[in-house]
Amino acid sequence: MSRSRSVGETHFFRQPSQFDHMVKVVGARLNRPNSPVRIWSAGCANGAEIYSAVLLLAQRHSLGRGRFTFTGSDFNAHAIEGARLGRFTSWHLRGCSERFREQYFRQADEGAWELNQDIAGQVSFFYHDLLDGAEVETQDVIFCRNVMIYMDPASMARVVDRLYQWLAPDGVLYLGYAEAVLAGDHPGLQLIDSSLAAYRRKTFELTTLPIPVLLPPIPLEPLRPNPIRPRMAGRSEALAFLEEAARFVDSNQPRQASRSLKKSLYLDPSLAVSHYQLGLLELGEQRVEQARRHWRNVITLARRQSPTDTVPGWDSCTWEQLLQWTERQLKRLGESDV
Repeated sequence: MSRSRSVGETHFFRQPSQFDHMVKVVGARLNRPNSPVRIWSAGCANGAEIYSAVLLLAQRHSLGRGRFTFTGSDFNAHAIEGARLGRFTSWHLRGCSERFREQYFRQADEGAWELNQDIAGQVSFFYHDLLDGAEVETQDVIFCRNVMIYMDPASMARVVDRLYQWLAPDGVLYLGYAEAVLAGDHPGLQLIDSSLAAYRRKTFELTTLPIPVLLPPIPLEPLRPNPIRPRMAGRSEALAFLEEAARFVDSNQPRQASRSLKKSLYLDPSLAVSHYQLGLLELGEQRVEQARRHWRNVITLARRQSPTDTVPGWDSCTWEQLLQWTERQLKRLGESDV
């Protein structure tokens, strides 16, 4: 089954070690100026998961003054409506201490408890399909537990990558223990602790060439023959666009620089310098697969050349050096067959 599914059952403070860890993560991020800590429960079911986060943080920090945003989403619209009500059974509250129950819940009738409205009002709920739904604002903490176990492997991989894209730098993703292995293959996620099923979004340290120019990322197609595309100008014009891109960067005009790089590769798709730089940029933006694509192109180009010849656009760099640097970058991303 490949579609998103709702989590059928959840309760307050499920997997408590993850919540304890979340409190530490959030505490370290609260000192950022003018930037709330964003916490999202993806596949929130009845809302107990995201409400648990609110309750714990309310005990340790002030929830006012825009310090936090709490959101919950689900593929099941009925579950969303139930979560908004903030009404739970004693079974749902079995993970709550007596102190939490007395402080934050009111017994409505036999076996039913209503969450304090000040707590419930902290959370915004919305309908969302993790596979094909709209983009989500960058989050510091994402809970997505026991959602992907209903999906086929291809869908699982897609959801993990989308969650990765929605994590802030060094943001933390909490999965269900049965799903944790799914994130282990993603090159942008680093396991924090196997007992927590928690992953941090990696921050990559980039290795640069003698004359690197950091430019904004642009998506490019892999190298392939195109017999109908005219040879518009040639190598010299492509190198001119490369120089133009560097000038745009120096004058803080990243969009124009991106266009110039794209033009350089349109005129000459064998310009390895542009491919290598774009690989660095994609990795800096955490777009790992795009970085791999550019660096595979570099390796293909470098292996066609004499190792001691210099690389066009980088006169102080030989093809052998470029090949070694690029292979090293790909190995850092987990590729052994380079």
